[in-house]
Formats: sequence, C-alpha cells, structure tokens
Amino acid sequence: MPRVGLSILLTVLLSGVTRAQGPATGTATDEQEVKKEILKLEEERDQALMKNDADWFERVFADDIAYTGASGQIMTKAQVVDEIRSRTRRWQAVRHDDYKVRVYGNTAVVSYRSNSTMERQGKGTTTLARTTDVYVKQNGQWRDVVHQVTALPAR
Repeated sequence: MPRVGLSILLTVLLSGVTRAQGPATGTATDEQEVKKEILKLEEERDQALMKNDADWFERVFADDIAYTGASGQIMTKAQVVDEIRSRTRRWQAVRHDDYKVRVYGNTAVVSYRSNSTMERQGKGTTTLARTTDVYVKQNGQWRDVVHQVTALPAR
C-alpha cells in the first residue's frame, strides 16, 4: 500500500514540475496575447528612442532594472532616463528585428537583433548587437526588469 501512495505522490509532483518548466500562461491564446503586448512595448521603445522620449523608460523600466549596455556598462534606471532627457544620448537610427518572445506565466523574455546608430556625449557609434529584455507583470503593468545588450562583431 505505501508503494501506491508513493507512486501517486511522485506522479503528482512530476506533473507539477513539468508544468512549471514550460512556457505557459494558461492557454495558447493567452500566450499569444502576451507576445503581442510585449512586441507592442518593444515597438513603443523604438519610437521613444527616436524621439528621445524619456517618459517611456520612466514608465516601463522597473526601478531596480538590471541594465547592461553593449560596452558592458551597468546603468540604473535614473541614469538611463537622465541621459535621454539631457540628450546626452540620442539615436539617429534604430533597426530591431528577429524578435523571439517566450512567455513564462507573468514573465516574458524577448530577444532581438539590433543595428542602431546613436550619439553619446558627442561621439557617434553604430552597434550591431543581440539584446535580451525580461518583462515581469507587476500590478497589472509590464515592467522591463532586465535589459542586456551584447555587441556582435562587425560583419
């Protein structure tokens, strides 16, 4: 009899572990809706970059965002917002493509390729990179909690 109980317990535990590991929000429709929301936020970010709109970053970045730029610099939300507001950092071209979005409950991970040109402190740079953003839904709003840019070698 203990073996039967142990077998049932093991089956229940394993089914819970399998469900916890998979990218799911409930249904395929829910997952598709989340992907649309995240891609809309990414599109809004591109527009905000071109307009030097710091308000988008103020609104969407988590207060404690883990932000690592292409050159390895680590910045706080306040530093990013300040650079955009003060126009210390300005984008001339933003081209993002090859988006992949994965959904894990209230968390979404998006990765994409970036080929952008910006001016920072008077110096222009073009960066080819892969970027990963991690969004977490907090109080009904998606917040970007991780922004990681990895520079790629020039082609």
